[in-house]
Amino acid sequence: MSVSNRRRTGWTGLAAAFLVLVGADARGGGIYVAGHLDKNDDFVAHEKIKTAFPVVRYSEIELNVANGQLAVSVSETVSVQESDGITFLALFPVPAEMTKDSITFVLARGDDNVAHRVELIKGEAAQSLIESLAKTTGSAGILVHSGRTLAVVRDLALGERSGVELSYQQPVTVKNGLVSLACPMPDGSLSGRPVDRVTVTADIRDAKPLRSVFSTSHECEVERDGLYHVKARMVADQVMDSQDFRLHYVADKGDLGLRVLTYREPGEEKGYFLMLGAPSGSAVPKPPTPKDILFVLDVSGSMRGEKMEQARSAIEYCLEHLNKGDRFNVITFGTEVESFRSGLVSRSDETVDAAKVYIDEVVPRGRTNIRDALARGLAGKASKERPRIMIFLTDGTPTVGERSPKEILKQLQELNASGTSIFVMGVGHDVNAHLLDGIAEATQGASTLVGPDEEIDEAVASLYNQLSRPFLNNMEIAFGGLKVSSVFPRKHSALFRGSDLMVAGRYSGGGTHTVRVHGTLHGKPREYSCEVAFPEEAADSYAFIAPLWATRSIGFHLQEIRLRGENDELIDNVVRLSHRYGIVTEYTSFLAEEGAKDYSFKEAREETKRRMSVANGEQSGKWAFNQAGNDRSLQQRMAVQSGAANTFVDRQGKVKKAEAVKQVSGSAFYEREGTWVSSEEQGDRKVRKVKRFSEDFFNLVRTDKNFADAQRLDGDVEMNIGRDRVVVY
Repeated sequence: MSVSNRRRTGWTGLAAAFLVLVGADARGGGIYVAGHLDKNDDFVAHEKIKTAFPVVRYSEIELNVANGQLAVSVSETVSVQESDGITFLALFPVPAEMTKDSITFVLARGDDNVAHRVELIKGEAAQSLIESLAKTTGSAGILVHSGRTLAVVRDLALGERSGVELSYQQPVTVKNGLVSLACPMPDGSLSGRPVDRVTVTADIRDAKPLRSVFSTSHECEVERDGLYHVKARMVADQVMDSQDFRLHYVADKGDLGLRVLTYREPGEEKGYFLMLGAPSGSAVPKPPTPKDILFVLDVSGSMRGEKMEQARSAIEYCLEHLNKGDRFNVITFGTEVESFRSGLVSRSDETVDAAKVYIDEVVPRGRTNIRDALARGLAGKASKERPRIMIFLTDGTPTVGERSPKEILKQLQELNASGTSIFVMGVGHDVNAHLLDGIAEATQGASTLVGPDEEIDEAVASLYNQLSRPFLNNMEIAFGGLKVSSVFPRKHSALFRGSDLMVAGRYSGGGTHTVRVHGTLHGKPREYSCEVAFPEEAADSYAFIAPLWATRSIGFHLQEIRLRGENDELIDNVVRLSHRYGIVTEYTSFLAEEGAKDYSFKEAREETKRRMSVANGEQSGKWAFNQAGNDRSLQQRMAVQSGAANTFVDRQGKVKKAEAVKQVSGSAFYEREGTWVSSEEQGDRKVRKVKRFSEDFFNLVRTDKNFADAQRLDGDVEMNIGRDRVVVY
């Protein structure tokens, strides 16, 4: 296909975004290359070695934050096949303010540990070195480090298995109440072989309670040890090419730690915002808020065996962890509906023990009477001073009584006069995912799906631990005079300690506004607020907000379509956002398949609509289960700047990954006939062809960060730069 004849029409064009990280810019992921620097610090490749880049087998990066200081430790295992008489150069991107005296470097070969002198190369010299490396080795991917300060170690005698250790310290800085850590990851594409395993561990301690802690680049586990200590861990295997690891956190004495981050793309009429809050606990311990909680358990015949034993264990765990002042009841249902007591009872040792006996004596039998079970649990009056919560666990679809999911949902509003929030747990593939999601949505609760191979008791315990500590009831969010739109999630009812408040949306205009989160606790009003400057012009501090908002938008749009039927406006939004940001869904994956053609917007919309029509005809069973799981994954996804955005679970339960799309600095690039093509519209831009490693090419690398970042694709690239459509060949 001739590039000069390619035109993108019918898609909504969005300007390219690039990310400027704030806070501590931690560095990791070394670059090792066979050769040396000459007297002008230009790179000279070793003439005997066939493979310029040694293989990084393992990489462990540790980030330790304490007392306002960040300590970084990078340990890597490097392998070289040809090493006799050959020396290597090692480069590590480090923060610009680093001094060479604060860096230590040790090479371990066998029993020998040798400390090496570290040099710092900055500014034009560092840029010249990066360009020299790229040109000499033929690897454009190195150019993503353009503009960075480099820690350089010369004359390394690497062997078949060498250990490399780099460590240094730097101060932590805070912007808008947020600390952002970033470290480059080792890149297997340089050596042509994946890195076997990459591990990043962040250990964070602060004098203030740690609130929101999240990564926008990689899926990672966050473990809390009290209010002031958090550990985050990311493990990735077979890493071929990778985005930088990015971790963000808020330390705040306020109970909620409310923050609002903003971003605005050049030329966009609307900006983006991300509201963060994490009631992880108060520095001053407070008694838990009393609650009313109903445990509604499916005991139909299909629950026999291991499922029933796990369900019993789960409910008993919840009963044992009820707080003083809580009221509860246990309702069981098969064909008939029965209950532990006729109404709510106060928590005491006697009532808890009696409820355990009631559960132990239940014998699974009969069919599944979901409607009447809901009616029994929802009966009664709500108390203004305490939240009313239901945990509803089932493994099936309605097979007795009212069997129409549509009719059950229709009756639900009338049944729920008490204003109970229902948290549904569907077990196995036989559930009606459509019905369970509808119940949760209609009552401002949530739904959780537990696969056949997952543990029911662990899932219920995790859910209960969250619900057991109410933080704010009847929650509402106000933005002052600011006009907001496309806010996700749309509904908010209650917030619990240990959960995260994360709201993404768009805004019009700008200026300084007071954002308020208010509601009630113990029947008394509570309010949390912060003053936010919403930029009216382009602002690039938090570019990750745009793809994060887009990902969650798609997730909520897909759920809306699945529950309420096709909606042309929502389908259009799904197609545009999926294409623009490279967010792969079950219905739009054809855009990112290898060998895919350039679809017009109309063609893409019709194919997406066709796939949705087929899939959404299934309301229960494995496929419907997986559809609901995909929607939920999008609604909750944080890692929007890595390959995680390229995956979904298909109808058979297999994880599918699209290889022909990659995310780079807030933009998506699709592989088309050997060229990585940006998702942006070409519009009226003129095609400008640029030869890789030419002076014109390097000028673009030096002056346009988007272009430099796109070189991580390490191939032919087509993208918008200013008024040109630049094609690198």
